[in-house]
Amino acid sequence: MSSDSLLAERVFILRKLRDLGGAAYFEDICAASKLPDSLVHRVLLECAQQGLVTVEEEVFQLIELTDKGRVTLERGLPEYLLAKTVLHSGGQLPLQDALKAAGIEDRKEREAAVGWLVRRQLGRLQRTNKEVLIIVTHLPQDELYNLLNKVSTKAVLFKELTDEEKSAIDMLRRRGLVKISSKIKRFYRITEQGLKDAQKEVPPVVTRLTPELIRSGAWRRCVFARYDVSALPPLPSYGFLHPYLEFLDQIREFLMSRGFEEIEGRLVETEFWNFDVLFQPQDHPARELHDTLKVLKPRDKGPLPSEHLLKSVMKMHERYWKYRYDIDVARRLILRSQTTATTINAIVGRRPPFKLFTIGRVYRHDKIDSRHLVEFYQCDGVMGYYGASFKDLLRFFRDLANYLGLEVRFFPGYFPFTEPSVEGYVKHPTLGWVECLPGGLFRREILKALDVDCPVIAWALGLERLFMAMYNIDDIRLLFTDKLGKGVDRGISW
Repeated sequence: MSSDSLLAERVFILRKLRDLGGAAYFEDICAASKLPDSLVHRVLLECAQQGLVTVEEEVFQLIELTDKGRVTLERGLPEYLLAKTVLHSGGQLPLQDALKAAGIEDRKEREAAVGWLVRRQLGRLQRTNKEVLIIVTHLPQDELYNLLNKVSTKAVLFKELTDEEKSAIDMLRRRGLVKISSKIKRFYRITEQGLKDAQKEVPPVVTRLTPELIRSGAWRRCVFARYDVSALPPLPSYGFLHPYLEFLDQIREFLMSRGFEEIEGRLVETEFWNFDVLFQPQDHPARELHDTLKVLKPRDKGPLPSEHLLKSVMKMHERYWKYRYDIDVARRLILRSQTTATTINAIVGRRPPFKLFTIGRVYRHDKIDSRHLVEFYQCDGVMGYYGASFKDLLRFFRDLANYLGLEVRFFPGYFPFTEPSVEGYVKHPTLGWVECLPGGLFRREILKALDVDCPVIAWALGLERLFMAMYNIDDIRLLFTDKLGKGVDRGISW
């Protein structure tokens, strides 16, 4: 049975190669035979060893879109989009107006759009006494975009392109829109001996047993393709998210399901946004080096906010804290010690109602132990709307605790920028009650300085401590260790 099967498979594939004109690529033989690639490869290898076929290897350069190329394919090339906008507006527009009308906002993308528009001769720039104009008289077909579309719809080999297309592809590659990789293709050609073997009479080859074959009895006249039980199966992929990162996504899902919008902030902040605007005096102990990590290089100071906001915060400090406010201190750069610096920045000039949150790293000069790290995640949020109250904050914390399956209790708290304030504790299975839900209502002095005329609830989440309580982890360092067994011992599937 084994020799019949081998002969049948060999003759079957040789006939397919013969029917393809006696020469074909490996992929075409697989498609014609409808057999597994591994089986076809094994049979062709045996045929080559016995002189029934010859094999040639060709190296091709395959062109594929990059992630940036796929985005560009959806939006269009920026220079063509800019030229099209100008042409539809009468053929002439001021530079800034044209970029704005075309929806090109990123600074680097704007520079690229204008540069490529001139280089590709889609338009020209004309300087006047007042401004720079873009002038577009006609718009040819966008061959670069058509080439991008061609690459996205089928496998394109570099050698198959015309010289003009190759030049265009090189331009797209330098712009990071396509990538060129090498690919080996095997070309098989049947020999005279192979043609003779293809004429042998053999039973049909069957790759699987079907009910029809059994009912008709045709299986008795068939040869079944070999199944190599010693072949190794495909290696499984063990890639997955870290449990703590999955937890962060869980927090995001909870907040977004309740109408919150996620925002992002800077890791390097000025003391103005990290402390001053949050009603913390410039001589507060928390600003000293043992708590805050200052940026030594570069020594340049950070930018100041608007003059109106700076004067309002300065007046707030000097009136309530009774000292002379120092602008140089406000401009000092530090690694942010709290993500509240991001949320307080986001509400400036924002009209209610709003619900915002941010998740990011913060940095503090702490001694590393089972409860403390110098770098950790924090989640801050604000809820601003008319009628917002302290009860709404407590209800929010209770909903979050129920969502995570944790017990929660509250105690009065103090923070310089909220009044009233609360500290929420969750029940850790072994450590007891752990504080990780601080919050309150922004002080009226702060809201007045920011020109916000509605109550604003501010809260923060101690994410590491919440995660530790959920999985009974008693050492915060385990969240960032490579000792996976520790997590398994505590019932975490990683």
